[in-house]
Formats: sequence, C-alpha cells, structure tokens
Amino acid sequence: MVGSENYLATTIFHSTDGGYNWQTISIGNFGPAKDIALPDENTILIITGTEIFKSGDNGLTWYQSTLTNPNPIEINALHFASPTTGYAMGSGEFSNMMKTTDGGDNWFPLETNVTSWLTAACFFNDEEGLVFGDKGVMIRTTTGGVTGTNNQAISVADNYFTVNPNPFIDEIRISPVAGKKIAYPVQIMIIDAGGRRILEKQISGGDNAIILSGTAFKPGIYFYRISTRDGMTETLKLVKIK
Repeated sequence: MVGSENYLATTIFHSTDGGYNWQTISIGNFGPAKDIALPDENTILIITGTEIFKSGDNGLTWYQSTLTNPNPIEINALHFASPTTGYAMGSGEFSNMMKTTDGGDNWFPLETNVTSWLTAACFFNDEEGLVFGDKGVMIRTTTGGVTGTNNQAISVADNYFTVNPNPFIDEIRISPVAGKKIAYPVQIMIIDAGGRRILEKQISGGDNAIILSGTAFKPGIYFYRISTRDGMTETLKLVKIK
C-alpha cells in the first residue's frame, strides 16, 4: 500500500513471485489505503478512511463495498476469520466496529459496549475472537459480535490458568490456578497476531505446569487459547521478546 493524508491516489503493489517483483495497481482517487485483507487467493479488500473497496479478481477490477451503518466509522483495520466472515475496526461517534458475512460485499455495525478506538482483532473461528483498542482495551466475543452482552472485557480473576513469564524469551509455563477444578484433557492452541496457528498441544492431566518451547517464535504478539473437556475456554495475550 502507498499514500499519505495529502495524496488522494489509492495505490497498492502486487507480487506473484514472493516479493521479487511488484506491479503497481491504481484503484482510484479515494485517499491512502490504510489496511489490506486477503480472505482468499483471489480477493483483496482495502480501507480508505470511512470506505471499504473490494476486488474479486486479484486487483484487476474494484468496487466499493456497501456499508449499512448510518453513522460512518473511521476504519483503522480489517480482519477476516474466514473467506466470508470479516471484521472492520476503527472509531465512530456511535459505533466502532462492523462485520461482513458475504466476503466483504456488505457490512453492518456491531455493538461492542466500548468507546475506545479499535485497532486490531484475532479470531479463532467465525464467532470467537478478541478485539484490541487504545488504552489497553481488549474485548472478546463468542457470538461473532452480534450479541453485545457476549462482548466481555477479560478478567484475570476468572482465569483457570496463568502464563509465565509474559513477556517471554524462550519458554512458556502454563500453570493451573490453585483451587480451580479443571476438566482434563485440555487443548492448547497458540495463534499469532495474523490469526495463524503456531502450536497445538493436548494435555491429558496433572496439576504441574505445562512447559512449552518458544524459541522458534518470532518476536511479537501471540494469543494462547486453552479449552477443557467440559467446554471452558480462555484466551490470553502473549508477548515474545528478543
């Protein structure tokens, strides 16, 4: 992507050989492209201020998505959980998040119950995910954001497991919280900020700490989700340094 606030042309660059060569794609004069999403191998979506543009043929032709929100959102980021389901985050007077269920053709507003500027998201499937914003805001949904009462601020006091150290360098220790009854086996999944699964592991039982190697992880933000046999799930943010 290329552009600035004083540059009206909307331009992206496209490579088909792993980044050795790039083709310039001019979309129009809609302002700078601020974020990009690639839900599948042929589809590209970009944001320009309060608008979303989509291409279904790898950038050859473009059209403007339909936003049904009567109050514009200054969109900051896009995230697709699947080729059809995606989320747009930003800031607005009455709402700060939108959702699509048809691959980005149409978008409708979501009620998040927070007023912060939302900047990123990480979804584990179409319905369950985390959304992040300024001033340390982190909210979660288990219903794809449609039911506002299920978008909850994450409380450390409710956790069944703790993760140490965090930030980490080469090792992660996941320990059960004393006094919490945990239904084993548990499934552990670690996902990077782009939603890619980095590690999956099943633990059959025991009260000892679960030790995972993090030496192969690149520095950055990750999320670990742990699920128990009786359906309890929790997700926490991890930071890898060095």
